Amino acid sequence: NIQGFTPTYLAELSVRLEEERPDYIGLTETWLNDATESVTLPGYHIVSRLDRRSGRQRGGIMMFERDGLQGMVHVADANNLEHERSWHVLHTDIGPVSVCLWHRFPGANTSHIEAFEAECHQHAADTLGCLVVGDMNVHSDTWLKHSNGVAPEGTRLQQTCGRLGLKQKVREAA
Repeated sequence: NIQGFTPTYLAELSVRLEEERPDYIGLTETWLNDATESVTLPGYHIVSRLDRRSGRQRGGIMMFERDGLQGMVHVADANNLEHERSWHVLHTDIGPVSVCLWHRFPGANTSHIEAFEAECHQHAADTLGCLVVGDMNVHSDTWLKHSNGVAPEGTRLQQTCGRLGLKQKVREAA
């Protein structure tokens, strides 16, 4: 969650990337809009960019792939203008994997979660599995180690992930 793809955050991100060179980077809350025509991240190229489409401020998501790689393909964005999700297929040596980059803004209703479940069924149907990354802004201290309580959206997402066979793997707060 970069909270603004600004020169300051870009400089901090670039320093972090000098230490560790991940193949893929998913950013949430880029805060970009149509006024920003192009974006660069040294050593990476954009796989997908989805600015907030609902008219609300901030938000936005972007997926980068390290230069020299061509393993990820952007296949779709969420149909609903309020939902910030991009779907990708990552081609690996053992087969294709679905990758979802998702930012769910705080206070969003559970329709975001219901739509995610339908999209996951659609996009992961012909792949080996699904990896979901992002900032879902839900709380469920029974499921998410760093939550501060339980909210209906957290319970709903936990149930949805259970039905989809997805496991929560975050080990430390970002």
